[in-house]
Amino acid sequence: KSIDQDKRLVTSSLSWQNWAEVEGAQALDLIQVHEYIPSLKDVHPLQYDGILPLQTHLPRLKGYKRPFRFSEVGHQGTNEHNPGNDKDPGGLLLKQQAWAGLLLGGYGSGMTWWWDVYIDKHQLWQSYQPMQDICQKINWQDVAFKPIPVNKGSSLRVMGWQSSEQALIWPQIRDNTWHALTIKQLAPVTYKRQGLLLKGFLPKKRFQISWYSIEDGHKHSQISQSSDENGKLQVICPTGQMMMIAVIRLTQE
Repeated sequence: KSIDQDKRLVTSSLSWQNWAEVEGAQALDLIQVHEYIPSLKDVHPLQYDGILPLQTHLPRLKGYKRPFRFSEVGHQGTNEHNPGNDKDPGGLLLKQQAWAGLLLGGYGSGMTWWWDVYIDKHQLWQSYQPMQDICQKINWQDVAFKPIPVNKGSSLRVMGWQSSEQALIWPQIRDNTWHALTIKQLAPVTYKRQGLLLKGFLPKKRFQISWYSIEDGHKHSQISQSSDENGKLQVICPTGQMMMIAVIRLTQE
């Protein structure tokens, strides 16, 4: 850093067993994490859910007090042999980890490593377009906009960012794991008549809640809803849908 006239940010892309050294390295400006699903013959049931391994890093990452990103994610394998990718030509895990990487608090999407032999092979580049389109609807200059704590004990894992005036929220259906949908080939679970109660909004204000598809960025529905006197906002998921993102914005009245 002392001789870099361009003042570029410094990071480490892989530390493996040296997390303690990373924690104490004051020179690092950014933290990058690698988290792969082991090869199918070695995968543990705790890794059937591709988002949970990312989520388990959050307590430690919070202690770093530095921006972080999941810079390598996906199925473990080689360029020539990756059964996990072969069973998922539609990119389910790619989309889940891309959005989770951002909505768990990262400064960008989760980055699938297999761009050449997987993303390009199956022409999955368009998987990232909805994220760009949807994120443009958020005011990222909002200094109060912060990641929300991930909830526990619910069929929906709620991830996202929120301030008192806006939110970007994904109620992810926990049963729709990569293992359930690509290995066991179970039918996807959709939203029932269920929702979530978000707190921390401005009280007694109208908010516009717009639902967008992770798959193609299409706007599914939009309603206007008021927060209560305590700043709580009831958000109802679109019945019969799955993998939907809610953009919540204060209505200018």
